[in-house]
Amino acid sequence: MRAQHAKDTATVQLTSGKIASDIGGYGQEAESLVSHQSALARLEGYQEVAKIVSERLESQNTALERAGDGASDAKEAILKAIASQSLEGLTTQLESSYTAFVDGINYKHQGDYLFGGGNEAQSPLAASSLGELASLPTGSLFRNGAVKKASTIDQATTLQTGLLAGDIAKETVDVFKDIKTFIDSNQPMTGKMSETQRKTLQDLANRMGKAYSGIVDKTALNGNMQNVVENSLSSLKAQSTTLTNIISTKTDVDKAEAYTKLQQADTSVKIAAEIVSNLKSSSLLDLLR
Repeated sequence: MRAQHAKDTATVQLTSGKIASDIGGYGQEAESLVSHQSALARLEGYQEVAKIVSERLESQNTALERAGDGASDAKEAILKAIASQSLEGLTTQLESSYTAFVDGINYKHQGDYLFGGGNEAQSPLAASSLGELASLPTGSLFRNGAVKKASTIDQATTLQTGLLAGDIAKETVDVFKDIKTFIDSNQPMTGKMSETQRKTLQDLANRMGKAYSGIVDKTALNGNMQNVVENSLSSLKAQSTTLTNIISTKTDVDKAEAYTKLQQADTSVKIAAEIVSNLKSSSLLDLLR
């Protein structure tokens, strides 16, 4: 019965909020709907990747700033010692600076070493203290792999976001290694410094300043990538919103119209039922006469 079918259809539409329960119910609009839905799924996939990349870049920024702070603090500690012409307390300050530097280079994101290059079995920088730095051969200091992570964040953009510990830290580690050599050669590192010590420390401070600038450059590069990802995310969200609205326009039911149709269909069903009932009653009376 057409009226009953219309009533059932209107009821389903009001319940689901959609014109049809499957793609076949959209007739000529079906092909364009499939295309729009596929495009929306791709955009949502890119957004998920971009969010993951954004979080990793944020962690890399924290790690690079931590490493940079360690290098900068070491330089400042040396310059202050030169200004005061005293070696008192310098060893402790430099050891603390190296610890901060190592914390940045060996930083983890979601359980993985950020700068490990795919090697998750070991921290990328082997020496966790100045003492270990002096005892390990130069070739054994960095244990990172060679994999630099790359991610496709939208239809046109693939970013190589991965950085390697050796690329970031080698210059700074070389300076810290020479600092440790200076400390060991000038024990007990107390009292007024000599002119020879001052010149050596000044050279170490200059080299550390250069190494620090290299870390700052990598931090800036990371920041540029963060901006690219954030801009891409904004664009992807805007595109998704537009597509979602287009799909909604094609699939969402007009509830007021559906309710009106339901009332009309319900009335038609009742009238039809009453007519059938009347016909049955008339037929029964004819038989009894």
